[in-house]
Amino acid sequence: SRQEQCQKLEAMGAKVIYESVDITDRNRLADAYRRIREQVGPINGVFHLARRHEDQMIAKKPWSSFWRVIRPKVQGALLLDELTKDEPLDFFVLFSSLGAYGVRGSCDYSFATAFQNAFSVFRNQEVKDGKCFGSTVAMCWGPWLEDHLFPKSRAKLTDGGFGLIDMKLGFSTMERGIRAGITPLAMTLVRDGDQVRQMFGLNPSNGEKIQSDASNDLEPLLIEWEARKSRGEDISEAIAERITVADAEDLEESHILRVNRLLFGDNGLNGLINPPALEPASGRFGRDPADEVAAIIRDLVIKILCLDAIDDDSTFQDYGLDSISGMQLAVRLEKRLSREVLPQWFINYPTVTTLSKRIVEERLANPRN
Repeated sequence: SRQEQCQKLEAMGAKVIYESVDITDRNRLADAYRRIREQVGPINGVFHLARRHEDQMIAKKPWSSFWRVIRPKVQGALLLDELTKDEPLDFFVLFSSLGAYGVRGSCDYSFATAFQNAFSVFRNQEVKDGKCFGSTVAMCWGPWLEDHLFPKSRAKLTDGGFGLIDMKLGFSTMERGIRAGITPLAMTLVRDGDQVRQMFGLNPSNGEKIQSDASNDLEPLLIEWEARKSRGEDISEAIAERITVADAEDLEESHILRVNRLLFGDNGLNGLINPPALEPASGRFGRDPADEVAAIIRDLVIKILCLDAIDDDSTFQDYGLDSISGMQLAVRLEKRLSREVLPQWFINYPTVTTLSKRIVEERLANPRN
């Protein structure tokens, strides 16, 4: 129990003050902070470990759930920083996660941890400007042995090549990380380097590209999913479990279309059958081809992600583009432009401006493709 843990710490010579408070409630957090400070005096360090999970595919996740998940890490970090800005801190440590670099089914948790990573950089600049104190480090942890809160997620990570960080290794690594002052800092135990690299879309240690057999293995699954779909079953989770980002890049177009129908139905394919090819205006006063391509990209992204508008210089990932919606966007663009559009382009050219220029450049270089 927590009481036993506190007693063990006190037996080792520590003074423990335990307060249970909602870290997103400013008034209650401020009251708890005041009470603690009255008992211990100046605060010399902050560890922010609060978190929440409600894993679900982004296509089905309501905004209320997204907001509940991000608040402990996002609002909690901001409130802790606000309350301690005048304290003589030595450090301000945020427990982020490898999820900041993308984890399937946890769009909100990934967003919250990515925010913490960015906030650590911002806060260090504030320290340099004399607005607060303490070296800020966001530690992007992999799975811990002692963390039993999410056994399914931990099992997936260990199956994916990760090891489990024990307490001794974790604390020594944490100490070195704080001393190094590098942020964000990713720290995890790895058993199979190539598996972990594949999870994050990186090349294996020998430098060779990881080849996916997704298309070869997918046909029987598609038949099974289509049968289940016809019976009214929801197979979106099964698809998300089976098709990774790396797989999506290697799928055949026919498989992409079938996955698209399974996820979005026939309505998701409106406008894909024999649409008019792009014919940009030419001449001195005609529209710039890149502008016409940009208009098409903008229109499709807004429709696929159900947005009101997008900024041409903000990344697609900022608006929630993932592997599934990326496949859908690639297929629609290919049909509208009569051009091959590679899913990898959404990473290499992640904005409307950069992607439209890339497509036009490719067309000029390969006019017959």
